[in-house]
Amino acid sequence: MSKLKIVVTGPVCAGKTTFIHSLAESPPATTEQRVRNPSDKSKTTVALDFGRATIGGHPVNLFGTPGQARFHYMREILVDGTDGLVLLVPSDQEDGIEKTRKLMAPLMAKMDSPLVVGITRTELAQSPIREKIRDSFGSRALQIERIDARKEDHCRCLVTALINRR
Repeated sequence: MSKLKIVVTGPVCAGKTTFIHSLAESPPATTEQRVRNPSDKSKTTVALDFGRATIGGHPVNLFGTPGQARFHYMREILVDGTDGLVLLVPSDQEDGIEKTRKLMAPLMAKMDSPLVVGITRTELAQSPIREKIRDSFGSRALQIERIDARKEDHCRCLVTALINRR
């Protein structure tokens, strides 16, 4: 059975690194560096995160992208040949959907891989955004779920939806 390539992407502070840590069977490889002016977090991914998992009997390679706009080229490299994309959207950022839309526009135009959306940080959100996310990404998304990226079963559910689509 060949390994599936699943890419986890989204804007800064969406939970991408946490998502991969939640599913990885051994400590994942990360490229986190200290943030010069910490606001929400002290470290950020600058190239990629990588972890391996077995989900529903399928070996999966998980690749996490950096969330900053300046690393657009890494997202483009990582989504090449992907079997599926997990898009994480932080619900606690007022401009989270717009940031995500801008971040994803170049990728969405080029890729035809299946997509699932995880709405993260819902415990910190000021208002519900599920309908706005559905309006922005629903036509491409197989599934849109509120998740906690710290919980393995939430993350596993999204990846399972991608695997079942194959």
